[in-house]
Amino acid sequence: MPLSPVYGALADEGQITYGLEIGFRMKSAKTVPNAIILKSLGASLNDSWRPEGTLYKVLLAQTYEALQQYDAELGGFIWVQGFKDQFEDVYCQPIPQLYQSNLTQLITNLLYR
Repeated sequence: MPLSPVYGALADEGQITYGLEIGFRMKSAKTVPNAIILKSLGASLNDSWRPEGTLYKVLLAQTYEALQQYDAELGGFIWVQGFKDQFEDVYCQPIPQLYQSNLTQLITNLLYR
C-alpha cells in the first residue's frame, strides 16, 4: 500500500497505515534506495512481544518471508514503542517499571535467534 502520513494504526479497511517511519524512509531513501520497511504494531512488551507472543511470531515470519521474497538481507531494526507500557497489563499490574528489562529481553531474543 502507498505510504501516507497517518498515525500507525489499522485503517477502516483493516490495512496498516504508516506514521513515523514515513519520514525515516524518505530520509534513508537517499542512501538506501531499495530498502524495505516492515511494520508491526499493537501491544505492550509485557505481552505479545515475548518469544511465545503473537506479534513476536508475526514479526519473525514476515521478516523471513520478505528476506526470501526480495532476496534481501536484514540491514537494521528500528523500535519505536512504549505507549502501551505506561499502563497496567491485562491483570491490572503496573508494567512501566518492567519496560527496560522487557526491551532488553526482546533485543536478546532477536539477536540470539
